[in-house]
Amino acid sequence: MKTYFEPYTEYFDEPIAQVVERVEHFYRLMLEANKHQNLTRLVTPDQFIQGHLEDVFALLRTKWLPASLADIGSGVGVPGLLAAALKPSIAWTLIESEKRKAQYLAETAEALGLKVTVIAERAENALKQHPHDTLIARAVSPATRMLRMLKSCSWSTLILYQGPSWAAEREKLQGISHIDEFRYTVGSPIKERILVRLVPRGTSL
Repeated sequence: MKTYFEPYTEYFDEPIAQVVERVEHFYRLMLEANKHQNLTRLVTPDQFIQGHLEDVFALLRTKWLPASLADIGSGVGVPGLLAAALKPSIAWTLIESEKRKAQYLAETAEALGLKVTVIAERAENALKQHPHDTLIARAVSPATRMLRMLKSCSWSTLILYQGPSWAAEREKLQGISHIDEFRYTVGSPIKERILVRLVPRGTSL
C-alpha cells in the first residue's frame, strides 16, 4: 500500500511509513467493527481505496481544510476519521447521531492515537452546542436539504461530496454567495466525483 501513498506525501505531517501503518490499522479496525454493525459495503482493499481513501485524498488536495472542522454524519469515519489518520494536525469533530457508530468512532480514534472529538447527537443540535466555522458532509443528503437542516446553525463554509445530481442541485441553491468545485475521478470504470465548497451570503473566504 505504501506505493499508492507516495504521490500524496506533500499532504502528510509525518513520515509516509507511519501514515500507511495508521491507515492500515484503521482498515483492520473498520473490518472488525463491520462484522457487528452495518458500517460499509466497501470491504476489499480495492473497494476501500477507491470508495473511501480516494475521497479523502481528494479532500486534502483541495487545500480547503482549516485547522479545525466538523464532519456531519461520520458513519464509518469518512472523511473525518480517515483524514485525521492521514493528517493528525487537523482537529476534527465527528458528529454521528447513531450511538453505536459514534462508539465505534470514539474507540477507533483512541486505538489509532488520534485526538478527535466524537459527538453522538443530531448535527443541528450538536452544532448549537459545539459550533464550527467549517462543516463537511459526505453522502448525507442533497445540498439543498443540508442547507435547510443547518439553517438554524452558525457556519461560514460548507464542504459537500456530490454526484451526478449536483448540476440540478446547484440551480436550486439560495442564500449562497460563493461556490467552488473540485472534480476528480476514481475507479475502473472511471467515475467522476465532485467536492463543492459553499459560502453563505454575508461571509467571505
